[in-house]
Amino acid sequence: MTAVLAGCSNTGVTGTVDLPPMEEELFTDAEKVFALYNQVTFDDTVDTIAERLGEPTKETSENGDYWLWQNEDGAGVGAVFFDNGKLRSKVVVFEDIRQFELLSNTQSFENVAFLQEGMEPLTVAAAFGSEGIEIMRMLTDSGADGVEQYLLLWVMEGGSIAQCMFAEGDAGLQQVSYSLGNVIK
Repeated sequence: MTAVLAGCSNTGVTGTVDLPPMEEELFTDAEKVFALYNQVTFDDTVDTIAERLGEPTKETSENGDYWLWQNEDGAGVGAVFFDNGKLRSKVVVFEDIRQFELLSNTQSFENVAFLQEGMEPLTVAAAFGSEGIEIMRMLTDSGADGVEQYLLLWVMEGGSIAQCMFAEGDAGLQQVSYSLGNVIK
C-alpha cells in the first residue's frame, strides 16, 4: 500500500518530478476498486470487518500496525485502528497512485497553485474540472469530539497528482499536496 499524504503541506510541493514508467495497469472499474473500501465504516472494528470481508493480513510498519483486506485481483482496503479497537482510518489499496488517472478524469492542473485553506470541495473540484476521488477517510480522535476527514485525489496523464484533505462540516480544505510529474518514456 502506497503512503498517502507523504510530505503534505498547506502550500503543496512544486516543481516537476521525473517519474519512472508505471508498471501497474490503470484502474478502469471504480466499483471494483472501491468495493471493499465502501463496506468499511467508523462503527467497525477488526472483528466486524473480518466477519464481512474475511480474515485480514496484518502488516507492521515504522508507523505501527495496519490490516489489509484484498480481493483476488489485489483491490482492497487498508485499515488502522485506535487503541480502543475503533476504526481510525481506511484507505483504498493501490500500488501506484497514478493508477487512478482514468477514474479521476482530471481536466486541468492550471489552478492547483491557487488552492487555499478553507475552500469548499466543489470549488476545488471546479479547479480540476472533475469531482476528485476519495481514497482515504480518517477520524482525528476516537471520542465523541473526533472530526472525520477525507482525502480526495486528482491525477492527470503524465503523473501530475494532487491530494486534498477536507474535514466534514464547515472546515473546508485543510491540506494540499501536489506534484507536477513527467513520465520517463
